[in-house]
Amino acid sequence: MKKIIFALSLVLMTTACTKIIDKLTTFQFKREAAFTIPATATLGIPISLNSSEVTTAYESEFNNNNSNVDRIEYIKLVGLNLSIVSPANGNFNFLKSVEIAISSDGLADKVIASRTDLENDGLNELELTVSEEDLKPYLTKEKFSLKIEAVTDEVTTQDYDLKTEATFEAKAETSN
Repeated sequence: MKKIIFALSLVLMTTACTKIIDKLTTFQFKREAAFTIPATATLGIPISLNSSEVTTAYESEFNNNNSNVDRIEYIKLVGLNLSIVSPANGNFNFLKSVEIAISSDGLADKVIASRTDLENDGLNELELTVSEEDLKPYLTKEKFSLKIEAVTDEVTTQDYDLKTEATFEAKAETSN
């Protein structure tokens, strides 16, 4: 009986230590990008736009979390919100769907977030569904860009300035 209790205790301690180590070696960081969707009378046709380049600042981000690029196992997107900056009273009723891809020099574009069949709910902020893919190759470059593809289902008479806020999670190897 003592052996069973000892074995169970050992398993529980190992599991607890693994969770603590994972918390200590996993960190999050955020990046923002901006887009302007121009006024349009065209419905149902995708509008493709690029953000300005986003500086990754990965070296300082990793250093702030006691890591470096060589020790990063993966970086994944854990959340992406899209919000309207202007017009002040604007909402996403004009959108039918939206898709965001990441791009960086020497790498193929990769869709990282999307939302389809949007309802006319009067929202001025959207939480997009994110992919679970490893984005380390993109976020360990000096810069990346986001590309947005939006399909409208209403005529817009003014430009919409949008902001994305992406939350990334990085997992580093434990030191030996």
